Amino acid sequence: MYFEGDCGGGGILTEFKIPKGVRFFFTSDFLIRLCKVQGYDPFNRSACNHWEEVFDGAHQMLAGYYNYIAEWPNGDKRSARFNAETLNGVFRLPK
Repeated sequence: MYFEGDCGGGGILTEFKIPKGVRFFFTSDFLIRLCKVQGYDPFNRSACNHWEEVFDGAHQMLAGYYNYIAEWPNGDKRSARFNAETLNGVFRLPK
């Protein structure tokens, strides 16, 4: 489903599929760059406060590139970048 909005145009309604027990945070490429310009480590969630936690089954309207940090209960972490426009409306975080 596509949306058109006033500020910056449209987006794609995207559902997040997150494995049970995983904490998942994401932010836009723009906000990553903003943290860098402000002198913060963009992947340190304590320093760069633009990360949004998302839960399994949540829906967000997205367009463009985003970064994520996933934290598993056993302490494993993964971070990566994704293009919302190639997801076909569903982001699936692999286990």
